[in-house]
Amino acid sequence: MKPLDLPGVTSVIGGGRSGIDAALALLNMGALVVLSDRGPADLLNLGKISEVTRAGGQFIITSDPEQAVPAGTKLVVVSPGVPLTAPPIARAQALGIPVWSEIELGARISDAPIAAITGTNGKTTSTMLLHQMFLASGMTSHVCGNISADHVKQTLVAAACAAEPGSILTAEISSFQLESTRTFAPQVGAITNVTPDHLDRYANMEQYAEAKSRIFASQTEDQWAVLNADNFYCRQIGSRPMRSQRVWISALRKPHLEGGAAWVEDGVLTVMLTAQRQSVAICQLSELPISLAGRHNVENVLTAASMALALGASQEGIAGAVNQFAGVPHRMETVAVIQGVTYINNSMCTNTEAAVSSLSALRAPAVVIAGGAGKGLDYAPLGAALQRHSRCTVLIGANSQEMKQVLGENGYYDTTLAEDLQDALRQAHQRAQPGDCVILCPAAASFDMFNNFEDRGRQFRELVLNLSGESG
Repeated sequence: MKPLDLPGVTSVIGGGRSGIDAALALLNMGALVVLSDRGPADLLNLGKISEVTRAGGQFIITSDPEQAVPAGTKLVVVSPGVPLTAPPIARAQALGIPVWSEIELGARISDAPIAAITGTNGKTTSTMLLHQMFLASGMTSHVCGNISADHVKQTLVAAACAAEPGSILTAEISSFQLESTRTFAPQVGAITNVTPDHLDRYANMEQYAEAKSRIFASQTEDQWAVLNADNFYCRQIGSRPMRSQRVWISALRKPHLEGGAAWVEDGVLTVMLTAQRQSVAICQLSELPISLAGRHNVENVLTAASMALALGASQEGIAGAVNQFAGVPHRMETVAVIQGVTYINNSMCTNTEAAVSSLSALRAPAVVIAGGAGKGLDYAPLGAALQRHSRCTVLIGANSQEMKQVLGENGYYDTTLAEDLQDALRQAHQRAQPGDCVILCPAAASFDMFNNFEDRGRQFRELVLNLSGESG
């Protein structure tokens, strides 16, 4: 770990996991740290925060920007859940105090190279695939960042503190984290795609895409940028001047763009890092496991394989990792088969594009459970996907009435409303026929009814397993 010279006070805004880990790393380097959160206290992990105070830091619950960014502050580290319009950040910017995200801090102290993946959809699957490719190639990898897999949650700054020599930090990165980067430059970075999401935080798609593009902003000529040639905003980002070496992936055709390419040729997933290098055959399209079904997963495999090759993974290790990939919790996760009906937990699906891709990958008629907290998204494309792939749809959550109206306006009417997830599962179980699947595919955030999408997925699992016991 590289130490930093941090005179004065460092103010860490946000008392969640990212803020706590940043505060602990800073304290370990001898910094004077104030950690703050606007509360309320019952939503905070006070036990974990006590580690900060025991290490010599100060913690305050406050909404006063002058308390959060006190006199003498020389650096502000902001958690991803805190928008840059928040009063403490506005105060720091007005005073000319540098504002870093937790990943900026992590990258500055990391001795290990970083492989970073951002995008609207496919981040977690691509990140976990890449991690497995490194491991299967005999390399040491630490999964970190905004990763959504239950068993590997670790911030980038915590991974940077713990990483041993010769290891790689394999990081999932959100647009929120990228907003406050200055020198963040992964050895290989990727944008899986940019489609409508988080429009409750960003004024428009251009602003959202601009945040994503920051993953490449500080890269140099010896680093790599992997982009989706089939995605409009990725094409826009990749058409700008860039210092890093580009690799374009496509599930549809070989990209003929400046840089390397990854595509499907004669049924074989193929990667060519540069035009001068020989292509590498990864695996047969027909041999992809069920956990990687659908065109979107072809894109995920091509993205991860390109990144893995750029950092020295072997063709055998990459292919082996693809073949053995078991999937990601809450992402097209099979929970149980009950009376011939397969129950699928897809709680990680929190936007329209992810829902359309998930439904398109299904191999059976679906009874769909959708709805939740809206994010300013257009649900119109979901109507056509439901017409093609669903038997009926049960809607829950704060946006259920809005979603029902938009779906009806776009020709899809087979919807019913449910009081809660348990009621929705009961209705879905009654409507499903042997050979069907019941899929939790919200196309919306979870915060109206659940702590987060993991909580929503866990509750769905428990309800399905209870149903399995009753049916057995």
